[in-house]
Amino acid sequence: MVDPGLNAGVGYLEARIDELRAALEQSVKLQAHYAALLNEYDGGGRMVFRDAEHWLARLRELDEHARKKQPDTERNSASPST
Repeated sequence: MVDPGLNAGVGYLEARIDELRAALEQSVKLQAHYAALLNEYDGGGRMVFRDAEHWLARLRELDEHARKKQPDTERNSASPST
């Protein structure tokens, strides 16, 4: 038997995720608008993201790049040295 309170909590979390996703989409739209305006103004090369998924993909790409550049000693700092 599933606890009814649990279902209410899951519903709240799903609604909250939807709300945050919508806020992220709006934020990315604004970023894209201002990046395009500034690029037009100063000829810059700012990235203009299509949507939140495009922005998240870029974050994952940057994270992967940072992990590759991180020295092995920093990646393994949690393991005890012998």
